[in-house]
Amino acid sequence: MFGSLKTNDLEAARDVVSSGYSAVPTDIYTGIVKMAYATTSNGGALGVVLQVYLEETGKDYNETLYVSSKDGKNYSIDKDSGKKRPLPGFTIINDLCMVTAEMELSAIETETKVVPVYNYDLKKQVPTEVPVLTELLNQKIYLAIFQKEENKKVKNDKGEYIPTAETKTVNSIEKIMQHPSKLTVREAMADTESTYFDSWLEANKGKVLDKRTIKEGTTSTGNTTSQAAKPAPTKASLFGKK
Repeated sequence: MFGSLKTNDLEAARDVVSSGYSAVPTDIYTGIVKMAYATTSNGGALGVVLQVYLEETGKDYNETLYVSSKDGKNYSIDKDSGKKRPLPGFTIINDLCMVTAEMELSAIETETKVVPVYNYDLKKQVPTEVPVLTELLNQKIYLAIFQKEENKKVKNDKGEYIPTAETKTVNSIEKIMQHPSKLTVREAMADTESTYFDSWLEANKGKVLDKRTIKEGTTSTGNTTSQAAKPAPTKASLFGKK
């Protein structure tokens, strides 16, 4: 299903340690992949719905990461260099495939399974057939997760989503690392020691990234809970050198 999303001619993704601003629970978590299935946005972008049980919180973390644009590209063109830059969502999911199944997303096979999927019309979860990336399930990983403040968006008369003054607090995955080595994909392929893990914690632990364009407003948050998943043995050939 993801076979066209190759990395051959893309610029290599970097291990970038960015920094947040205010004190919030941003951290690196130990996670167990409970579910990963393919989805398509209303505009045609291909994504992966990810559900990971976080051992430190005892809760599930859910995020949909888009691995292609609406025209099926897993990259954007850098305005200055003209080079192809992989989409952030693609890099995260591709790294997840590498640190668990030791293959790129384009080589991962999917299996049709029935899983609970939220139906916006019925406003509840409904058993639905979806393409599941089964090779990723029950694998243990590290996730660098940021907490961010963003403006809530509402749909205007033209059907466009525009920001409002109301603030919402969201989470997003910034990096996936192999468990237990703490290596990023780039570190493992370069056969270097793990440095990104500790550097990211030092720069970001307990901070929040303010992504608001309108600063005034109220804050709202959302939480999800679920049962724990059982961990499975971790593959290690690429990441077992350290």
